[in-house]
Amino acid sequence: MGKVWLGILGLLWSNWLFAQVHAGAFLSEGSGKAISSIMAFSAYPAQRIPRTEVGVFGGKQFQTTLNRVGIISAIKIGTHSLVAGGDRFGSDVMHHDNIWAAYALPVSKTSSIGLRTGIHFWKARGYNTHYDISIGVGWSSDISDQIHWRVQVDGIEKFWNPNYRTTYLGRSLIYYKVSDRAGLSLEAVLDDGQSTIVIPALHYSFDDKIYCRMSALSKLNAISFSLGYIEKGWGFETNLNMHSRLGMDGFIVVHYKF
Repeated sequence: MGKVWLGILGLLWSNWLFAQVHAGAFLSEGSGKAISSIMAFSAYPAQRIPRTEVGVFGGKQFQTTLNRVGIISAIKIGTHSLVAGGDRFGSDVMHHDNIWAAYALPVSKTSSIGLRTGIHFWKARGYNTHYDISIGVGWSSDISDQIHWRVQVDGIEKFWNPNYRTTYLGRSLIYYKVSDRAGLSLEAVLDDGQSTIVIPALHYSFDDKIYCRMSALSKLNAISFSLGYIEKGWGFETNLNMHSRLGMDGFIVVHYKF
C-alpha cells in the first residue's frame, strides 16, 4: 500500500515537475542548429524543420518508479511544418496520456508562428478516465545570425473554461551561438502561477556527430547532462537529471531524419 501512495504522490508531483525538466533538460537545442534534439519541437513547435524526422523516447523516474514513453514526428511541407506526438507517463496504478499536434506557418524569412492542440487523459485504477483539451500558440524568430528566440504559451483554453484540468504553461528561450562548436541558452518557464524557473545551459559540439549539453534548473535544485550522437540520419541522445527532491531520472530518445 505504501508503494501505491508513493506512486500516486510521485505522479502528482512529477507531473508538474516533469514539464519543467522536460523543457530545460532535453528539449533545448543541441549545439548550434545543425545538431539538435528532436524533442525541442515538442516544447517549441513553431520552428523551421530542416528535414522530416521521427523519433521514439522513454524515461524513468527511479525513486518513484514512474515511466514515460512516447513518439514524436516532425514533417517538413515546403516552408511549412507539422509536428505531432504522444506519450504516456505514470505507472500501472495511474497514468497521464497526451496526444497533440502543431502546425507552424512562416511569416517572414526569419520568423514563424505556430498553433498546437492536444488531448490529455488522466486514468487511475478503479476510476473513470478524465480528459481535457489543450490549446497553445508559439513564436520563433532569428533575431540575428547568432541569436535565436522562441516562446510558447499553452493552456489558453482556460480563458473560456476555467474548469479544465490543464494548466497554463509559458516558456521562452534565447539561444546565443558563441561559435560553430559552442552555444549558450537561457530559458524561463512559468507553470500556472508557480515561481518562474530559470534554466541556463551550455551546449557544445565535439564534431559533426557528437554533442553534449549541461543545464541547471533554478528553484528545483536540479542539474542535468545530455550526450548525443548522430550518424547517417540516425540520432541517439541520453539524458540524466539529478534532483534534490526526487532523486534521479533518465531519458533516452532515438530519432531518424529522412
